Amino acid sequence: MTASVTPERGRSLRTPALLLLLALLAAALSGGQLSVAQAEEDPAVPGSKAECRDGGWQDLGFINQGRCIAAVASEGRVDPQGPPADPSPTTHDLTLLATTEVHAHLRAWDYYNDERDETLGLAKTYTLIEQARAEHDNTLLFDTGDILQGAFIGEYVALIDPLEEDEVHPAIAAMNLMDYDAATLGNHEFDFGLDFLDQVFGDAMFPAVSANVFRVDQTGEITDEPLVEPYVVIDTEVDGQPLSVGVIGITPPGIMTWHSDSLEGLVDTIPATEALERYLPELEDEGVDLTVLSAHAGKRLELGPEAEINPEGENWLWFAAEQFQDELDAITFGHEQSVFPGDSKYDDVEGLDNERGLIHGVPAVMAGAFGNHLGKVHLELSHVGGEWSVVDGWAENLPVTADTAEHPAIVDAVDEHHQATVEYVRSPVGVTEVPISHYFSRVMDSKGLELINEAQIWWGEDRLAGTQYEDLPVLAAAAPFRAGRVGPQEFTHIPVGEVSVRDLADLYIYPNQIRIVQLDGQQVIDWLEKSAENFNQIDPEATQDQDLVDGIEPFDFDVIDGIDYQIDVTQPLGERVVDATFEGQPLTSDMEFAVVTNDYRAGGGGGFPHLDGTHTIVSSDETNRAVLVRYVTENSPITEPADHNWSILPVDVAGTVYFLSHPDAVDHIGDEGVSGVEFLEVDEEGWGVYEYLFE
Repeated sequence: MTASVTPERGRSLRTPALLLLLALLAAALSGGQLSVAQAEEDPAVPGSKAECRDGGWQDLGFINQGRCIAAVASEGRVDPQGPPADPSPTTHDLTLLATTEVHAHLRAWDYYNDERDETLGLAKTYTLIEQARAEHDNTLLFDTGDILQGAFIGEYVALIDPLEEDEVHPAIAAMNLMDYDAATLGNHEFDFGLDFLDQVFGDAMFPAVSANVFRVDQTGEITDEPLVEPYVVIDTEVDGQPLSVGVIGITPPGIMTWHSDSLEGLVDTIPATEALERYLPELEDEGVDLTVLSAHAGKRLELGPEAEINPEGENWLWFAAEQFQDELDAITFGHEQSVFPGDSKYDDVEGLDNERGLIHGVPAVMAGAFGNHLGKVHLELSHVGGEWSVVDGWAENLPVTADTAEHPAIVDAVDEHHQATVEYVRSPVGVTEVPISHYFSRVMDSKGLELINEAQIWWGEDRLAGTQYEDLPVLAAAAPFRAGRVGPQEFTHIPVGEVSVRDLADLYIYPNQIRIVQLDGQQVIDWLEKSAENFNQIDPEATQDQDLVDGIEPFDFDVIDGIDYQIDVTQPLGERVVDATFEGQPLTSDMEFAVVTNDYRAGGGGGFPHLDGTHTIVSSDETNRAVLVRYVTENSPITEPADHNWSILPVDVAGTVYFLSHPDAVDHIGDEGVSGVEFLEVDEEGWGVYEYLFE
């Protein structure tokens, strides 16, 4: 069945005159051998009465349609002027409900700030789902991935107090109650390893789907055995009429980069379009009435045809929707933590309709993140002669608000694990005498990143002691995770005073595992050049305002401690790192270093040069965050501000160079180690706007 948001094409009808001619021709070809009696006595004869009744003539070839008429017209069973008309079509509505990027936000609770957050949570989303089910007679519910990791409860049940063998993961318990019809595996489903994934989804009362993740054989070669079902066929009813819906899932191929250590030798991936080319024909052969793509995808959709497939296999959705628009009836997706339709960045993009929610004419929805929206795809269906077709379709997103109540069934289902998580993150581990934040971490050295790197160097030196690498100088790299990625309020800030697990989990939000890579001095500089893409190139002569910070993800801006360096933002990419030294000596390719980082970066995440897994010399199951907690516990109090081992090279500029941060960051200008910035205003989107002074 093809997706269409325009009236369906009419069936090609054969004229009565042509059918009568066929009848005469059929009679001549039969040589007078086919009689009405024979037709009645042998229903297996092509063109028999049995095949002519109830519209069966339509499934015959031209000649046998003629025989059909010749055989029974004399008895008045078939009008020689043509077959009986099809019954009148009926119209029906089907609503696809979708969640995505929930990231273990099961309750309306922010574990990092230890307070309620009325804008999110699957318990609230379920209230919207129940309302939608009451409003629409025919619904299906899908999730497009990243359900297990994110809010600290996800890490608590995976790593801190691991689930017992017979214990159901709270996210799965919630989804079972919500009666999901299918869920796609996202990349973060693999954060805690395959054994954990198998254990968790073994309790799911709904199918997990992914068409592009396969097991490998003993030689490491990819097999044809999918990790989970590539697709599922859901047999349901719409207004009492049977309807089959095929749902095919796609997982980001980048899992083999981001989780190479834990997945290599167990599974491998194929590109999304290759998976669709393989399995969409199978769904067609199974005779499904509708086909839904449930994809953990959507990166760079706003670039339309200008998007490029990156080494991690992302950014493919626009192209796949174009290629398979005739095979797909709807798309539910998510990986970008945005809303489609709705986000203004999708306005005026070729192939997108940001009002009706269409990608190349296919109704599609991306429902934000953290349970903050419910996506709805509305399909108007036509049913005639046992066949279904899509007459029209559109999509929308319903936001969770402060007025949306948490559903009590979900609250009860996850309460035990929720309360245990809250108790854990509140436990104190140390004291800080200096504020620790990411307010200014994208424009100057900050205590937030320095503390992470101090902990990583501390761990690395201990780990390498007594090994062949013990004489290597140890460096460390870290990025600001919560530095405005999803809005002006999303910044880490730990005030002077007691430091809890929650604080450190806010500083290092991901459950990455710690790694050490061996690089030479020039390779370290190459790493920094990639990181310097954080900045736009500044024209010192320009009098107009210039934005200092580029739009790259904050988690791809690495700061390296253990060396000193400056970044010249007036220079083009690849030529910005200057005065990079170790103990006063310029970095060269003759120097060798051990650099502590995480599994994501060491395995190739972010596309940094030389970081593809081949330079890793130490792998550990210990998380970077666990190292951070242990370091603060053993080295409290924290007394020193950032040492400013890196900075932006001062330059005279003719105009204003600005950057965006939390509006409250203004209160911390003048804190020890924070200078060279000036508050300008709070813009209409709530961002604090600050001038960078190049001091």
